[in-house]
Amino acid sequence: RFTTESFTLSGWFYMDALADNNAIISSYDGTTGYHFTVTATGKVCLDTGGTVDASSCSPSSTVLTGAWYNGATVYDSESDERIIYINGVEVDRESTGGGSLSPTSNSLNLGIRANLTHDMAGRLDDLRIYNRALSVNEIRAIYNATK
Repeated sequence: RFTTESFTLSGWFYMDALADNNAIISSYDGTTGYHFTVTATGKVCLDTGGTVDASSCSPSSTVLTGAWYNGATVYDSESDERIIYINGVEVDRESTGGGSLSPTSNSLNLGIRANLTHDMAGRLDDLRIYNRALSVNEIRAIYNATK
């Protein structure tokens, strides 16, 4: 279960199709929880509160269909930031706005949300969950060791 502390969600994914909120790693039930997702416009997002918005997403068309990507999403409770990496490169860093995260009792799911919606159209590999915010050097090391 997720808590209010720092965490990192990472892994390899291959999108066969882009639809709204393709869940990669999720404990989100539509209202509460956290999820690492890819949107219909190819944005990679980390939602830490309830809605996926531009402040927690990479630019549009970061991800296209038909290719493997290594993604990592970081929530850093010390710096109060969400950070998104694609293939070892930081593509977004935003403040969470000073709010605190609420713990969730939702189940943790791979490729689908906790409420069993928004299943991913594609493949997943080497998914990882860390109970801390990984550094950029650690993110790059994981990408380089597994590509």
